[in-house]
Amino acid sequence: MPQDAAAIRSILSMAPVIPVIILDDVAKAKPLAEALVAGGCQSLR
Repeated sequence: MPQDAAAIRSILSMAPVIPVIILDDVAKAKPLAEALVAGGCQSLR
């Protein structure tokens, strides 16, 4: 559990808000994720 907490702290320190994305078309997932990462978003769910 302590290493899980450390991992969570590490992720939250990079991105205190993690966007949740819901798509109806799986084909759009990769291009959207690539665009968000290119724009600086480091955490997606």
